[in-house]
Amino acid sequence: MIVDSKVSLTAFERFCSTEEEKEKRIALTDHLLSVRKHIDELKQKEYHHLLGNRTLDFVIMCVPVESAYQLSVQEDKDLIYDLGRGSVIITGPATLMLVLKLIAQIWRRENENRNVVHIADRAGRLYDQVALIIEAMLDSQNKLDGVKKSFDLAMNRLKDGKGNLVGRVEEIRKLGAKRASSSRRIYRKGD
Repeated sequence: MIVDSKVSLTAFERFCSTEEEKEKRIALTDHLLSVRKHIDELKQKEYHHLLGNRTLDFVIMCVPVESAYQLSVQEDKDLIYDLGRGSVIITGPATLMLVLKLIAQIWRRENENRNVVHIADRAGRLYDQVALIIEAMLDSQNKLDGVKKSFDLAMNRLKDGKGNLVGRVEEIRKLGAKRASSSRRIYRKGD
């Protein structure tokens, strides 16, 4: 943000110190011309281009004495309107602080809005990642269910179903087959 407060107040000082009406008129005209001249000089310097897009596209010209500022805008009715189309705005000390606070507030809101865009982007990526994890977990669950079904089928064939292997082995034992170890026994459903 570029603030310039180097406008000449020599003519304004003459305006305030003279009592004679004619000299007062001349000093007022000179003061208004001095303000306009300084505005034109600021436009030509194009300070707002110095920092590229990291600065405002206008320069704030502060007339450092409030009464000199007030006199300028009261006596030059087109001054504010002419500046509205240009790259220079004019303030006095009282309004300068308000303008600076307003600009700071706008920049703060802009940063918040920029952060909202980043937050929304990151939230979208986070959502996508959670969806991928859930998809992988569901796939794992389906595969585990398949393994469980295969395991249950094998166990059924081994010990529970009609003609199961445990039943056949038990029949052989009952017919007199000797066991290698007397402490081991095959588990059967219902035993």
